[in-house]
Amino acid sequence: MHRALARTALLWLAIGLSPPPVLGQPVELKSPNGEVAARVTVNDQNNLRLAIQYRGTTVVEPSSIGVTADGQTLGRGAQSIEASEAAFHTQEYPTRGDHTTATGRYRGQTLRVQRAGEADDQHDTWAIDLRVYNDGVAYRYRFPPLGSIPVGRREATWHTVHGEASAWTLPENTDVWYQTDVHNYEGLWRSAPADSVGADLGPPIVAELPSGGYALISEANSYGYSGMTLSSTTGSRTFRATFLDDSTWTIAGGNSAPWRFVMLSDDLDGLVNSDLVTNLNPPPDTSLFPKGHRTEWVTPGRSVWRWWSRGTGTPAQERQYIDYAARLGFEYTLIDVDWEGWDNKWTTMKELVEYGRERGVGVWLWKSWSTGPLRLTDPAQRQQFFAKVSETGAVGVKIDYMNSESQDRLRFYQRVLVDAARQGLMINFHGANKSDGSSRTYPNEMTREGLAGLEKSPVPPSHNVALPFTRGAVGPIDYTPVTFDSTQLGSTTFAHQLATAYAFPSPVTNWADHPPRYFRAEKALDFIKATPATWDQTVILPVSEIGELAVVARRKGNVWFLAVLNGQEKPRTLEPLSLGFLGEGTYELVTLSDKTRTSMRRSRRTGVSQNDTIEVSLLSGGGFVGWFQPK
Repeated sequence: MHRALARTALLWLAIGLSPPPVLGQPVELKSPNGEVAARVTVNDQNNLRLAIQYRGTTVVEPSSIGVTADGQTLGRGAQSIEASEAAFHTQEYPTRGDHTTATGRYRGQTLRVQRAGEADDQHDTWAIDLRVYNDGVAYRYRFPPLGSIPVGRREATWHTVHGEASAWTLPENTDVWYQTDVHNYEGLWRSAPADSVGADLGPPIVAELPSGGYALISEANSYGYSGMTLSSTTGSRTFRATFLDDSTWTIAGGNSAPWRFVMLSDDLDGLVNSDLVTNLNPPPDTSLFPKGHRTEWVTPGRSVWRWWSRGTGTPAQERQYIDYAARLGFEYTLIDVDWEGWDNKWTTMKELVEYGRERGVGVWLWKSWSTGPLRLTDPAQRQQFFAKVSETGAVGVKIDYMNSESQDRLRFYQRVLVDAARQGLMINFHGANKSDGSSRTYPNEMTREGLAGLEKSPVPPSHNVALPFTRGAVGPIDYTPVTFDSTQLGSTTFAHQLATAYAFPSPVTNWADHPPRYFRAEKALDFIKATPATWDQTVILPVSEIGELAVVARRKGNVWFLAVLNGQEKPRTLEPLSLGFLGEGTYELVTLSDKTRTSMRRSRRTGVSQNDTIEVSLLSGGGFVGWFQPK
């Protein structure tokens, strides 16, 4: 096909409108390594579809794309179309959580439409950005600049969005992992055939493909828009973008919708280590974060937390938790709900913070998103609250109960992060929606709930074993790990609980239980003290299966930890389990494994190398942790 026609075809196909007959031929855009292809076609009804292939196999069947704004479908009435040349891009930048450096390689193209009635030289046209990465495909809709499209008898300054045609049709015999809480994303993860789900789902969803491998579907860089839910009907393998918290919403001209993406991997290691979701977010503003993720006051760490086991305490009781944090070598303590009812709260808090500073322990404070003496929903009061927190010397704020992803609520997230950054404060979002990679742009977002964690205990072990490969694949999770309270275990074991601290990434990790329980667990105490909050490298061992078995190896410096979680409610033995993930040389290995549900067996072995194997025996819902220190 002639180059001009090919460009025109690709644009028509990407925006989901009926092209002239000459444009009906398929067009492909491939990833730099050639393994991922976005294929666009026109069906018999002149509807446009986007299909995705991975290593020559269809993983998303022809599916509609498009957006409806200002009462009309994007691109309808297009007069001429121009697509930029496909260009190669590569990214590399510091990150935190599963590894230290993020990378991304993709081919990208901007597709522009000139609408009927616009002057030939007018360039304020609709556009779509399309990217094909080595590990996925992403696209977003770009809206014309202000005043470029007449609406009635006036010039538009904001576009009104009514919804999208974005959809993903999965192959036959695909199983999907999903959860159905679309408000604060605290549903339990489960699996079902794609054509049997029939529900509204909070992304991401993860497809186990019949050809082997995985496809994760979600959105990235969602601020300024309305949050996307995925809806399906029984008997269909199609998951459609719906917007449950807004019937319409506005977006300024020249701005873009969030990225819709499909992350692809032939194994769980690639899924967990993909940087696609952060690659789709812009880098941090250096005026707010002069050194990005390495800005001095953006500091990962571990925290004790009284609320889960005892409720928020008096100032004296919270002072005791500072002592507990210091004794564990933890960097932080979190003071939760009700501290705003203390007498002389700001003076008292300043004294607590100073007490913590003398012991090397920083203080985090809880805050409702919409209530309290100073309300975060009011810009002036929000800034005043953050200034007061900063004056006490506290390091961060846990903000709770948003329970929606309306455009208004997502804008609130963004404004919080900016205002907090101006005061040098870190943020933890609870009662929150999906992670969308925004922690790249705002490194002060240290962690986010948006899942059923230990606050929902007891949760089934299969849920815990799904988390690293579903919710955990798109961002840090504030699961608040590890209880040794036998009444809170559900179907798990002490060893399983300990392993969650290594399986779930969170740059600020809030350990849930009453610290004296940790002190009494003498076999595990040195493990707890040595557990990092961020990791230099993560390896998911091939024996892992979503919901069945998680085998996660993580390295910090030259020390490795191996965490194993059994999601089945029956015993399981792994033999032999390869230690090929280890570096060169030999290691001393100390292990904690299931003895009973409420006790652990500790063992030690020297001279262990990457050529060795170990046996791991797991009780029903059990766990295992291995600590490898180089010799």
